[in-house]
Amino acid sequence: MKRLTKKGFTLVELLAVIVVLAVIMLLAVNAVIPQMNKARKNAFVTEANAFIDAAGTYYQNAMLTGETGITAAGGCVDVSKLIGEYIEKDGDDYAGSVKIEIDNATNKATYTIWLSNGQYQIEGKKSAELNESVVKDFTAAASTTCSAS
Repeated sequence: MKRLTKKGFTLVELLAVIVVLAVIMLLAVNAVIPQMNKARKNAFVTEANAFIDAAGTYYQNAMLTGETGITAAGGCVDVSKLIGEYIEKDGDDYAGSVKIEIDNATNKATYTIWLSNGQYQIEGKKSAELNESVVKDFTAAASTTCSAS
């Protein structure tokens, strides 16, 4: 009489492994997705700060060339003027502006930005409060011009 040896896994064992892997995947996805959204918001804040820095450079150049709309007291710069020459951006549809106000007493600039990329929007001054917590989901009703207060 020959003895048969079984090699391999049963269907129940394979299903149990698949269920365990699915549970692990669900837990991992739920932990990773919020971190990805937070990283996207932080990247948007970094981009907003880059637009502010580019607006400062634009303002200095405009003061030297005497561009209309820019005075010693400040001015307003549409972000579309910054893309290309002052800041390199591809793929995102940015809208907004940077308002520059110069304090004549201290000769310091204050930058107020309104920026959106179709997914997020930010409105604030360049200071410590420009961080991930001030980024909001995009709404079409948001103001993206210097005429906003």
